[in-house]
Amino acid sequence: FAKYIKSPIVFQVPLNLFNRSFQKLLDAEEASYRNYKFYVRSIFLQGLLLFNPSDIPEKLREATLPLNSLNQELSRIGSSAIEASLMFIRERSWVDGVIVGVKNLDELKRNYEVFTQDKEIDFSFLDKLPHIPSIIWDPRKW
Repeated sequence: FAKYIKSPIVFQVPLNLFNRSFQKLLDAEEASYRNYKFYVRSIFLQGLLLFNPSDIPEKLREATLPLNSLNQELSRIGSSAIEASLMFIRERSWVDGVIVGVKNLDELKRNYEVFTQDKEIDFSFLDKLPHIPSIIWDPRKW
């Protein structure tokens, strides 16, 4: 694909605490992709990662267990879902930018404040989360 395009190539890929498939690919083969730029989207998984598990719509009930587990781990380490989501993106060396949808100026300010915090999170707990079915981490299936 890149052979036929002369300008910089920028990819927009999903990346969040439940969907780390592109992270796994790029971590394994980062050298192969260093000439490209990656902007990530869906960092809050269409807002699902910020939901209270009791408020999850019926069609997404399969997210309850992973979301409860995530919230328990975040509580244990003293973090919130918004902090973890933004810090997770910030710590990926291959991420050149992030696309975040906001409803209003207050959300934009809050996201910026959290993103620019001098805080680090140990994300090793992500490997302990229960299996997350693709019906949950792929909003196209919602």
